[in-house]
Amino acid sequence: EYYHQLVERIDQDLNNFGPAKVLASKVGVRPGELAVGLMGILAALAMLNIFAFVLVTVFSMLYPAYMTYKSIEYNQDQKRWLTFWIVMSFVTIFNSLLEWLLSFLPFYHLLKLALFTWMYYPTLNGSQVLYDHAVKPIFSQVKAKLE
Repeated sequence: EYYHQLVERIDQDLNNFGPAKVLASKVGVRPGELAVGLMGILAALAMLNIFAFVLVTVFSMLYPAYMTYKSIEYNQDQKRWLTFWIVMSFVTIFNSLLEWLLSFLPFYHLLKLALFTWMYYPTLNGSQVLYDHAVKPIFSQVKAKLE
């Protein structure tokens, strides 16, 4: 039952994402089923550490880059995607400083994959949460020193 609810919700979210609809129709499944299947494959590869760094990097950048392009071209959701990239820069800095330690965590790449998905998934919009609770307070404290 949960699987069907998940697929239905993802179908609704992907309704306006043309590439997902085209690819799903070519494969002969619903966009939500395609997304769940791809996430399962990515999760398995990340858990097994097979091309995990490359997969996580591509998965975390490609969709947001495309959506940012669309937001610029069609003047939609620009604040949302600017927020994503600001948060992504903080996550990248944090990760590069502590990756030597974090990489010892079990399923490290899977956790990163989950984080990035949470950050940009339309109905979750985790980047806004991180911005409001972490990035904005930091910038508010140092704003006077930066200007």
